[in-house]
Amino acid sequence: MVRANTPERFLHDYFGAAMPPLPAETAARLALADPIPAGARDSVFAALPPDHRRLLDLANGLDLLGGSYRLFGLGPGASRDLRGWNAPGEWKFAWGGRADPWLCFGESALGHQYAYPIAEIEQGDRCPVSELFVATLEPVVTYPSFRAFLVDGFLAGIHEDAYHQRIRSIRQQMGVVPLDKQVAYMPSPLLTGGRTDVQNLVPLDARAAMIINGDLYRQLAHRDSLDGLQRVETYRDDMGRERLLCVFA
Repeated sequence: MVRANTPERFLHDYFGAAMPPLPAETAARLALADPIPAGARDSVFAALPPDHRRLLDLANGLDLLGGSYRLFGLGPGASRDLRGWNAPGEWKFAWGGRADPWLCFGESALGHQYAYPIAEIEQGDRCPVSELFVATLEPVVTYPSFRAFLVDGFLAGIHEDAYHQRIRSIRQQMGVVPLDKQVAYMPSPLLTGGRTDVQNLVPLDARAAMIINGDLYRQLAHRDSLDGLQRVETYRDDMGRERLLCVFA
């Protein structure tokens, strides 16, 4: 397939005559990876909905607005390898099974995951896509298909809500957000009663951020309150990964 080497060409090749109306900033701030190499068309690629595979054939990863929103690619040349990101030992192990039902294929700079429910992925282009809240992996919005997610979510630009405005603020402060980083809420919303407007925002390695979020979810989500919480300690596990331990009285 001919390389979609500009955003305009990519959008034309992907949507054709069915091009949706998109914000002007989408084409101006959309960065494309090269098309997926033949060696990366593996069993994970084959399991993806056809509309998703077609996108990877044109660009093996996308990022919008300086790393604010990202779609992963496949294989060692991708900025984030979808297969590796979903490997149990990468970060999902920290969530105590909470992350296992999801195939995560992208994220926002704040760490919200874009994901397919694995149990439904055989539905192909009718498989829904959910955006999962970074601190709980609870769906915050669900689209009926990858195409609907792409048009109405990923490419739709910045919405006038607190979540997207935080991402805009991050971009204004940091410029480009590196694709291997997330900008994490510190402290976690699980320690602030769910609020996301009182924290510092700290750049962290994406994997480390998701492990920390999983540690906190596993220890705190089942509690009715934080009564008795004395401190949160850091430690390294037997594989050298930085972890969090909540210490209660």
